[in-house]
Amino acid sequence: LRGAPPARQGNASAGAASAKGRCPEAGSDDSYTVYNGNGEAQALGVTYRGLDFSHKRSKSFVSSEYTDSMGPVWWCAGKCNDDADCLTYTVHLYLYHIGPLASDSSWADYAIKTVNNGKQWYGECYFHDRWLSDSGSNYVKNSVGSTSIFSAVCRQDADAKTGY
Repeated sequence: LRGAPPARQGNASAGAASAKGRCPEAGSDDSYTVYNGNGEAQALGVTYRGLDFSHKRSKSFVSSEYTDSMGPVWWCAGKCNDDADCLTYTVHLYLYHIGPLASDSSWADYAIKTVNNGKQWYGECYFHDRWLSDSGSNYVKNSVGSTSIFSAVCRQDADAKTGY
């Protein structure tokens, strides 16, 4: 589905891809805005829960493990901010348990690595090199409402036109 154009475009060069991105790289576990879909506007520098950009990815990464769920989100935001070609990112969060499995006791050796009662978070981080052009603001409708998908706009396309 198509996301609505931002409410305020301002100076098109202000968010151009040459400067460091404007995505938050730290915050509390509730430092995000819930994305409601239905063509809701996407704003530069806002982290959204439930927004999953559908534009093809330009790069992808897997984070290391974190004890809190937002760790992989802030890590992905930092990587996008530092990459001049990254305009938006999407991160899918996963929770896994490292510990013994009933059928394989060799996993017990890995139990030493457990933190937070054996729960660790990691994320698959996807960069996108379009936002306001080439349908880059489109999103996956079925991801709206998800508590494990986060996205943000870190930069504006240098050649973006206001509106659609």
